[in-house]
Amino acid sequence: DGDRVWATITFEPSTKLLTFRNHGVIPRAGLALQPTKHKDDDDMMGCHGEGLKMAALCLTRNDMMVKVKAGSDMWDFSIQLCSTTGASTLHFKIQEGKQSRPQDGSWTKVEVSNVTEHKWLELRRLVLDLTDQHTEIIHARDPALGALLLGPKMRNKTFVKGILAIEIDVSSPFGFHFTDVALNRDRNASPDFNTLCTKACELTA
Repeated sequence: DGDRVWATITFEPSTKLLTFRNHGVIPRAGLALQPTKHKDDDDMMGCHGEGLKMAALCLTRNDMMVKVKAGSDMWDFSIQLCSTTGASTLHFKIQEGKQSRPQDGSWTKVEVSNVTEHKWLELRRLVLDLTDQHTEIIHARDPALGALLLGPKMRNKTFVKGILAIEIDVSSPFGFHFTDVALNRDRNASPDFNTLCTKACELTA
């Protein structure tokens, strides 16, 4: 979105460490399964209040370790047996640390350990890769309209706030990037396809 950086993702093959840095600090209330106010905030990506917890659950069940650095907190996620039901459930431990450095104060860092290179390559195609030398981003004169994505890997793809949301099998020479398109819970479809088409037409007009 212009010069704004929504998030950064780095992967270290030697240590199998995947690191996400997202704009904004997640409060402790973000650990609860509840709707959030992110829907009306262009700087935030979620709105259903489920993404972080579901991602942590899936990753830990697949033998990866998740740590979240939010402000001065460190959250460790793990799968443990529930003493009441005997079922495997997602647990988290909050460790209070020292006050964040000023340069880290407005970001949340997520570290995922034991990520194979194969998994990383699968993930990489699901995010808008600004390091790909074959991808060109053309921003609309009005930033609210979004941007056109040029390059062989961008064809037929629609990204919302940097995340691949929709891939349509049409003969389009480019892709799209929007910041204000409504998506379903899985972020893989728009409940209002006509609106999406209208936005695409406005952007290319």
